[in-house]
Amino acid sequence: MPDWLSDGALPVGMLFMLVTVLKVVRRKAGNVVARAQYPGLAKKLGLSFTPAPYKNGVGRLSGQYKGFRVVVDPDDQRRIFIAFRSSPAVELHNFIHNKRSRVGQGSFRPSEKVLSKLFKTCHASGELARALNEAEGLAERLKPLFFVRELKTLSVTASGVTAIFDFGTPPYIPAELVDDLLPRLVQLASVFESPVSEEA
Repeated sequence: MPDWLSDGALPVGMLFMLVTVLKVVRRKAGNVVARAQYPGLAKKLGLSFTPAPYKNGVGRLSGQYKGFRVVVDPDDQRRIFIAFRSSPAVELHNFIHNKRSRVGQGSFRPSEKVLSKLFKTCHASGELARALNEAEGLAERLKPLFFVRELKTLSVTASGVTAIFDFGTPPYIPAELVDDLLPRLVQLASVFESPVSEEA
């Protein structure tokens, strides 16, 4: 038996290789599980499921959810998107955006510590900045986003709320994560635009 085996220790190079292999296996397994779960998730959320046009794709969810048009695209854009109809005067990003605020918007810092840490860039009209600062329970609702390491970008712009993820290749967004985060992101969207009523 080689000395390194009898010592009960793995060489560093082999350890790194093993970790890399485990990560690849985990990503592939996550992709396969998501692909199997998305049709059921679509039914649960009242959305339409469109199968991916290629072998390793998970598929796409789309439709109306709690009064907003939503798209969950784990394959091509790797994102959850909640669309606005009214182009509200807001621009929030979880990264520093060096562009100046647009006409009708001003820079501000959210009064809630959680929101201030979550959004590094904050531009909005005075009315929408106040709406964000007065949104009851929103900070607590969005707190779990800090623990999603794979969340790369969270933005609120005139077009809507966009959350982009990177779970590796082949791409996927776990079904349970979509199920958990979609209501949270819709609550964020509803600060800036009223949802469409079910009758509309």
